[in-house]
Amino acid sequence: ILLRPGLGGLVRLTAGIVFVFSSFNTISAIYFGLERMDIIAALIVVASLVKAAISPLLVSMGYGIPGALIGYMAGYGVALLFGLILLAREIQREDLSADLSGEGSLRDMLRFGFPLFIGSFVMGLGLRYQGLLQVWFASDLVIGNLNIATKFKSLAGLFTVPIASSIYPAFSKFRFEERREEMTKMFGASVRYATMIVIPVTLLIVVVAEPAVVALFGREYSLAPFYLAIVVLEFLPVGLGSLSVLPFLNSQGETGTTLRLNIVSVGIMAILCTTLTWQFGITGLLVGIVVSAVLGNAYNLLRTLRRYELGFDLRQTLRVSAFSVLSAGLTYAVMKYIRLGNPLVHAFAASFIFLALCMVLAPVMGALTQSDLQMIRGVLERGFRGYSLLAPFLDLEARIIQLFQRSTT
Repeated sequence: ILLRPGLGGLVRLTAGIVFVFSSFNTISAIYFGLERMDIIAALIVVASLVKAAISPLLVSMGYGIPGALIGYMAGYGVALLFGLILLAREIQREDLSADLSGEGSLRDMLRFGFPLFIGSFVMGLGLRYQGLLQVWFASDLVIGNLNIATKFKSLAGLFTVPIASSIYPAFSKFRFEERREEMTKMFGASVRYATMIVIPVTLLIVVVAEPAVVALFGREYSLAPFYLAIVVLEFLPVGLGSLSVLPFLNSQGETGTTLRLNIVSVGIMAILCTTLTWQFGITGLLVGIVVSAVLGNAYNLLRTLRRYELGFDLRQTLRVSAFSVLSAGLTYAVMKYIRLGNPLVHAFAASFIFLALCMVLAPVMGALTQSDLQMIRGVLERGFRGYSLLAPFLDLEARIIQLFQRSTT
């Protein structure tokens, strides 16, 4: 099916990864239910460190791609072992038992969980279909460039995954029928602050795509920066509630609705990606993924807003998009005239200019207000030990807001 018969041995080796990774996800789901995000973060760090140490070591010893896969499996295996040990201690410390013997309890669990399973399965099929389109319409060289772009895309995931993971437990504490006003505010705030974080990060990755790829992988992957600039745009629908809608629906037990929305999204993706890939190759595939993400999330948002009469500030999304695009454009123009010899230095310089412009333009364009700063300060003071390092930047933002308010009055 993949038109790569030589990969059969590697596919057999990855069967072990399927088992270990699935077990790791199960442990993570347990901690997710216990709201122990700190342990989940620690396990991810452990897995990453072990993979980063063992995979390159085995490759350098001459084991090649199988060595890299074994290191990948070892990372999640070690993290899984730590997770089991910590879970045993958690069970000893607290009573985690529950009465699930009744028929009604099992029925409720299946009613809630089975649509989530089917929905995840459908979304997985969508991702696999994208992979099939790649091998049918692209060479190994082009696919390699795309894989490099996908690795950089995961940088944005460092921000989106924690946000999406924390939203569901927050929503699940309340029933919408009982706390309508509070949940409406929570939904709006989740979209607002996710947008303020993810959209600037997305456009920053677009700006530094070329020097970052060259610095880490060399100039051989000439197509990777272009692919990265497209594929990372898949995160832009966060301004349409892409990180909030499905967690909100699941928190209210609407997993059947989530399943139907996932099916619609995958259907839109399959139609667009098939058509565009057939006509334009990998570039068409990436454009199809981004467009289908926007259309699918817009559809999800409209259905959810109509059903629950929720609301969010669309103007805020437009303000954030405006200052992010303007900052990215100005940074790109400046770095065109200040070409630095070292691509890593070039990427750091572009990042500094972009962030500086965002700090100025965000309050000037109304995307960041004093109330936002107060909320951010409160969250960081309670939950971030390095708050003292960020406090001067927040003070600077407050002064910029004050100066802008004075100039407009």
